[in-house]
Amino acid sequence: MVKIKLKYPKQYSQAFTIVELLVVIVVISILATIIIVSYTGITSKAGVASLQSDLSNAKKQFSMYYVDHGIYPTGLDTNNCPTGSTSPSPDTNYCIKPSSGNILALINTTGTSYGLTASKGTIAYKVTESTSPTLTTSDWLTIGNQTWSKTNLNIGTMITGATNQTNNSIIEKYCYNNTESNCTTYGALYQWDEAMQYTNTEGAQGICPTGSHIP
Repeated sequence: MVKIKLKYPKQYSQAFTIVELLVVIVVISILATIIIVSYTGITSKAGVASLQSDLSNAKKQFSMYYVDHGIYPTGLDTNNCPTGSTSPSPDTNYCIKPSSGNILALINTTGTSYGLTASKGTIAYKVTESTSPTLTTSDWLTIGNQTWSKTNLNIGTMITGATNQTNNSIIEKYCYNNTESNCTTYGALYQWDEAMQYTNTEGAQGICPTGSHIP
């Protein structure tokens, strides 16, 4: 009787076991998680830096606007150019160029003071005439996959309630009781055509800040 001794081919003896493969997969998963977390952190820091940079640049523009006109702007048009009671309005010499995806909003402006926010998603920073950019509660609220403004819009030049808003390249607003401070407190009022900036395109930006649009 002949005895036969079986021998596995050399390539099989060097193969990974199931346990070794699982270990490799776990190690790769851990490394991938570390990379993703690091990338997310870097992206977040870059986003914050862009918001702070936009506000610092805007503050310089507003300071030069004040030197030129004697007051701070009371609004921003759709191109983020400052508007107010002085001529020209908007003043294209002091337009603000926000970074991609950043939304600017001018709030609590009286001509002698202002608040300007720059937001992206749920992160928002604010600057005033006397402060540096600081983290603030976002003026935007995300519900599902939609983001809505928490406050009423207040941009443009006030006209009296007896005057129709017209397509004259100037954003015109009404303030309750024809008092500018009421726009600061409650937001401004607009006729529909003015809000849409005289377009019939659904979802147009209209008078909304860059990156947003009329619902």
